[in-house]
Amino acid sequence: MLDTLALFDQIRADRERGASVGRMARRFHLGLIAGLTALAGRLARQTGCRQVALSGGVMQNRTLASRLPVALERAGLTPLCHRFLPANDACVSLGQAAYGTLVAGR
Repeated sequence: MLDTLALFDQIRADRERGASVGRMARRFHLGLIAGLTALAGRLARQTGCRQVALSGGVMQNRTLASRLPVALERAGLTPLCHRFLPANDACVSLGQAAYGTLVAGR
């Protein structure tokens, strides 16, 4: 599990100190990247799977899309990232079309 309560507690503490919204958002995203990388590392040790698929609308976030793959690589993992289609609904649609073609061909 990822301890997101700690991330939100840090935002609260930053807000009480008068930090700017931009600074709070940046620290949140960097903390999320650190937490996701640590979680992926633990799961890799438990399962032996070293590949991490990065997809979905969250990967349209510039900070996550640029920094999470680098953090995963530094942790010895292989991030799988989109190259030809965006990480959001276009890939969902493509997957649905591929599945529909597969089912129709039976």
